[in-house]
Amino acid sequence: MRSLFLPIAAATLLAACTSQAPAPSAEEQSQLQMAQTLAKSGNAGEAVRMLSELAARSTHSVEPHLALAGIFRQMQRPADAVVVLTQAKTLQPQNATLLKSLAAAQLDNEQAQAAIHTLDELIALEPQNATGYNSRGIAFDKLGEHASAQNSYRQALALNPANASEVQNNLALSQVLNDQLDEAIPLLEKLVAGPDANSTMRQNLGLAYGLKGDTKRALAMNLKDLKPQEAKENLRFYEQYRKWRKANPASTVASPHTAPETPAPAPTAEPKTNILTTKPEGLSKYPGQTHR
Repeated sequence: MRSLFLPIAAATLLAACTSQAPAPSAEEQSQLQMAQTLAKSGNAGEAVRMLSELAARSTHSVEPHLALAGIFRQMQRPADAVVVLTQAKTLQPQNATLLKSLAAAQLDNEQAQAAIHTLDELIALEPQNATGYNSRGIAFDKLGEHASAQNSYRQALALNPANASEVQNNLALSQVLNDQLDEAIPLLEKLVAGPDANSTMRQNLGLAYGLKGDTKRALAMNLKDLKPQEAKENLRFYEQYRKWRKANPASTVASPHTAPETPAPAPTAEPKTNILTTKPEGLSKYPGQTHR
């Protein structure tokens, strides 16, 4: 069964290429900088026009495509970003930065299977790329393939222990989604007590407590970041989800077609962290996964 994931923010791209990519010309670099200045000043439409012309003329450099795709994603137009980056891939099929950006756009555009294919290409180029494994885990979770997701997260952890807290958070949320609450809760408790604790981890733990039926601790964790009314809405969802889950023991993840009917709460401010987010239907403010 497919999980319900809502993409919230762009993934941070790490500049890394396996081969030397052709640099933009001085004129192209000047126009790129001008377009980026326009975008930052709020004139995204003119920036898109300028970058589209640059991308159409480019026969080697993919810098215009990357810049254009970045603006499209900021404009909540991931489908356009996927088109632009797919075109760029014909110019530089082994550009790791391009592959990372394409996979992130595909995840934004709910193309998890395509993102896995792109990330497999990236990992083939850079077998030690922990970011690629972490992103692939998120893609598998989107498809409801939690065992594969958790395997990818563990590979990322083995490659980059320094980034452990973020990837462990993703692993724990995957376990929550797969009803592995007895494994997820101790891991999340450790993360929440650690120096890198953040609201995403706390709300993941609140979700785990709630689905476990520990209402008291779920409420306490929710109130660390949410308003009382938002926390109450989440508790109502936890209770409804548990009832639905008891009636559907073969199912592992709520989806919009199978989850209990719950009124949609008023929108709340999005987390400011850079995340791709899981939102079971009915959560007022929701936990997520970190993609870096």
